[in-house]
Order: sequence, then C-alpha cells, then structure tokens
Amino acid sequence: MQHAPRTGRSRSQAHSPRRLLISCASLGLALLWATNTVAAERIVSLDSVITETLFALDEGASLVAADSSSQYLPHDQQLPNVGYKRSLSAEGILALTPDLILATEDAGPPEVLTQIASTGVKLVTIPTEPSIDGLHTTLQAIAAAVGQADKGEAVLKAIDAELAQARDKVAGLQAQPDFTPPRVFFLLT
Repeated sequence: MQHAPRTGRSRSQAHSPRRLLISCASLGLALLWATNTVAAERIVSLDSVITETLFALDEGASLVAADSSSQYLPHDQQLPNVGYKRSLSAEGILALTPDLILATEDAGPPEVLTQIASTGVKLVTIPTEPSIDGLHTTLQAIAAAVGQADKGEAVLKAIDAELAQARDKVAGLQAQPDFTPPRVFFLLT
C-alpha cells in the first residue's frame, strides 16, 4: 500500500473545501432559523380575542389592522378594519403588507385563507375553546406566534390570580345564609 506524499498540511486542512461547505450550510440553516423567529412588525388580527391578547402582550404597536369584531382598542386607538372574520377579502388584507396574520379556526372563507397562505405571508391559526383551559391554550399560541412566550406566561399568571380571587369572593358570598344566586341573561350578537 502506497501513501500519498505528505505536503506538510494537517489532516483538517486537507479537508478544508468540505469543511467550508459544511460551515456555509450550517450558517444558511442558522440564518433561516433566525428569520423565522424574528418578531413580526406588521400583524393583522382576525379575531377580537387575538387583538385583545396582542395588547395584553404589549404587541399592539405591531398591529396594522383587525377584523370588525375587534371593538376593544385601548387609548382610542384606531386600526383599519379588514371586515368580518368569516367573510374576508385576501386583497384587502394583503394590501396592508402584513408579515404575520393571526386567525382563529372559524376565519374564512377557506379559499381566501388558502389564497393568503399561497403568497408566503405567515398565517397562523390560533385554537380557541370557550373554557379556562382553552384560554390558556389560546394565549400561549398567540404569545408563541409573536415571540413573547415568557410575557404570555406572565399574563396567564395574572389572569389565574384574578380568577382565584373571584372564585374566593363567590365562595364567600355563597357561604352567607341569605345568598340567592343572581339571575343573568347574556346576549352576544
């Protein structure tokens, strides 16, 4: 067996083109990952729960538009209205040049969401369930979508504390001998 003559280079230097290729590929993957985790600067919200949660996460400044169900906007802030979440127009939303669109499962019509997704704009569907556990899931999903997972946990902790306080107050009222449960009528239109 005959060996190639030594040229004075170390073994690691002998493979430098391969190492360079691996390094470049790694850098490319790192850059791709970094661009996917950059905070969105132009967000469109397609549900009032999403809009209010974004403000709770201090992401209100990133909102460029919201759907017509988003009635609560702090400090009389005004946002362009993209219409009702179940009868959206892709053109109206895309004209605002968002880099992130947050929608619930009932947003649509589906073909409009497909059209929006096909443009490359990041479209995240947020799960919603009308329960305390559902609230946790929804808030965590929104916080993750905007890169604010830690802030989301802090908001949930504050909500849980308020709920515990309300439960304690109700338990105290129910313990009184003359307690009569209130009769409530709630109408959502």
